[in-house]
Amino acid sequence: MVNIYLLIAALVATVAISLHVYTFEVWIWPKLKDEGFPSFPFGGPEIVKGFYRTVWHFFTVNLLVTIVVNIMVGLGTLIPYGIVLIYFLIVFWILIFIEIWFIGALSLLPGQSYIKTMLRAFQWVFVLLIAFFMYLGTKYQP
Repeated sequence: MVNIYLLIAALVATVAISLHVYTFEVWIWPKLKDEGFPSFPFGGPEIVKGFYRTVWHFFTVNLLVTIVVNIMVGLGTLIPYGIVLIYFLIVFWILIFIEIWFIGALSLLPGQSYIKTMLRAFQWVFVLLIAFFMYLGTKYQP
């Protein structure tokens, strides 16, 4: 049986991954210059810049795994243990949500509004929607 909520979670994650990759590859990466990065023992600024890109795409992999698991469980391919993976992903994404809000608070400059900053940095909405639809998917057992 098809679990529509898990497929919706996969769809939201697909939109999120598309925006995540586009934001970095089109808006951020082309504007980063090697001279803006320090050298360190493993190499020069171009290596540090490459590490920055690698770390950014760790999150891309997280979204990709979430999409695959939600589709496989949503279509009934990973039954009976699939829901356990969904519970794990719910906890994972809730922790990411908390991290986004915590780092947002730590990143504020004097005089900046926390609420305005978090409304402009709306990626947390996708994280919350993914977790919410996965939660609904655990309650809907066809």
